[in-house]
Amino acid sequence: MSAKRLALSAALVVAVGAVLAFALWPRDEKPAPPRSLCFGTVGERTAALLDDGPGGRIDMDEFERKGEGGFAFFRSCIARRDNPGGDGTRTTYSIVMQDAKSAVGRPKGSVPLGDGFTGWVLRDRAEAQLPAGCAAKAGSTAPHVTVELDVPFQAEKRNVVDRETAVRNSSTVLREVVTNLARNLGC
Repeated sequence: MSAKRLALSAALVVAVGAVLAFALWPRDEKPAPPRSLCFGTVGERTAALLDDGPGGRIDMDEFERKGEGGFAFFRSCIARRDNPGGDGTRTTYSIVMQDAKSAVGRPKGSVPLGDGFTGWVLRDRAEAQLPAGCAAKAGSTAPHVTVELDVPFQAEKRNVVDRETAVRNSSTVLREVVTNLARNLGC
């Protein structure tokens, strides 16, 4: 065997070895973290509990204003889904976070939001109040910050989701929004 062939064979073996080592080397790849929606207050997986059925992709419109319309703190998120067949969009759910002068009341027929949370849940609507001191952290002189969740497809007249499931899903979403918003505000 000539020196030229020997060198070429050795280079080929080294190249194949490098490719195999690269392909078989363990990687510390982590899956991409789930997306956060609505100013980082709700995760994509939790928001998926409010799935309104067939249709296209969901777009999240986020809107924030400060010092307008009497609000020092106001954030709104609206999730819209493309209708099947491409004939427009529909609102899947909306979340409104704002400072408020009055505490959250509790409408007739509502269910409490749960331990450690001030708020209530109906089939298609829910409202919660952030802990004391959050309004000041949000830059408001109002005593409260409230979070409202509106899920129109869960309304009784639409009969898409049974009442118990609707209340459970809305409670889960609203508790996550309140927890994350309070953490984001530092209160």
